[in-house]
Amino acid sequence: MSRPPYVSKRRGLARGTTVVNAVELRHCSDAPLSLGVEGVQTGEEVLVESTAARRRSSSNTGGSPLTGCHNPQDHVQVPQLKRQLEKANASVKSLTAANRRQKLECDALKAEWAVQLAECEARLRVALTHRREREGLLSQHISQTVKLYNAEVQRASRLHQSAVDAHAADKEKWEAELASLRRKMEEAKATAITQAANSSAAAALQAQVEQLKAELEALRKISAEKQYELETALSDTQSSLNKTTIELHECRQAQLECNYIVQQCRLFIRQVCQPGFSVVKGPSLEPVEKDRPEPTGFVLVPLLVLLHGYTLLPEGDRQEVIDHYDKVAKALH
Repeated sequence: MSRPPYVSKRRGLARGTTVVNAVELRHCSDAPLSLGVEGVQTGEEVLVESTAARRRSSSNTGGSPLTGCHNPQDHVQVPQLKRQLEKANASVKSLTAANRRQKLECDALKAEWAVQLAECEARLRVALTHRREREGLLSQHISQTVKLYNAEVQRASRLHQSAVDAHAADKEKWEAELASLRRKMEEAKATAITQAANSSAAAALQAQVEQLKAELEALRKISAEKQYELETALSDTQSSLNKTTIELHECRQAQLECNYIVQQCRLFIRQVCQPGFSVVKGPSLEPVEKDRPEPTGFVLVPLLVLLHGYTLLPEGDRQEVIDHYDKVAKALH
């Protein structure tokens, strides 16, 4: 921006010197002088000589040499200039003070934001570390439980297969013994028929047949008892296998639910640990001091984020939270 041709260069005043004093010093000069005040953004006060005012003053006086101390115009202009300078000085001082206050407030806000950001980052690191530890322990526990149930299922399957194989082997053995006894009985019957003429031999054969029948009946009872025991063991093994399969399915469902809850907890932590939330001292909602020794205070979390965290709680914990809020509300009333 170019300077008007009738305005000279700006000259700053020394500290402690006012424009009014400079005007009084130059008021008694040989030529009439018109003064103006120019202000800048830094609050500098500048004394400016106006050559155009000199020309007008010279033309009005007709070019006659006059002394500044006896010119009536100067007596009128000096009080006006003093008032203008006082107004300008007051305006400059107020603007300078306002600028200084704004700068201090800006610096304070920057420092407070830096402290809040550091607090949020520290809390986020602590929360993430705690969450990773819990996730690791939970995953390790679930993996160990799944491995244990898999081992139980495999062991039950092996026991079931061994019981089935043993039952099949015993069944073949009993069938072979039964067939052998039947052959012996048939042979005994044939022998009894051929020796029917001899009564003594027939009686002996009849006794032998009765003995063989008793042995056969005893073997049948033993076979029935063994078969019942094997069927009972097989039924117990099958029910244990079904129960283990159901428990394994429940564990897998629990693992899926835990993974979903972990993902939702991570999302909730990211929503809570945002640097834009305000930090207050307590229920009074007073802001915390930026120079406090420890990161104390409470974060004002939006209601939607709080409700999201409330939905992640178990049913019992939700009821405890509701009871706690009811007690606090009653205490406030």
